[in-house]
Amino acid sequence: MARAADAQGRTWLAQQMRSSLNSSIAAVHGEGEIVASKAGWIYGEGNLYAYNDAGIVVPAGSMQLSEKPQGYVLAMLTNACARDDLLTALAQTVDDAMRAA
Repeated sequence: MARAADAQGRTWLAQQMRSSLNSSIAAVHGEGEIVASKAGWIYGEGNLYAYNDAGIVVPAGSMQLSEKPQGYVLAMLTNACARDDLLTALAQTVDDAMRAA
């Protein structure tokens, strides 16, 4: 059976996922929010085109609501290569919906 990562390993991984290059999810969130995300893309290699972004979002102030943070996971898998505008708009729409829920 696999062991869970220790606190030092989890902290290291979380730091690596912050301020991710070209993350549309991170782009729509402010300083007070925790966003651990990873964007990736394929631009024509093997005639394939993809632009993806996935992340964990913990809104500002949610850590005070309970012992566990209240947030959400978002994964966007698309063929909208080089269309940051589309993924950023989608990330904003999802965040707006999550805040309204």
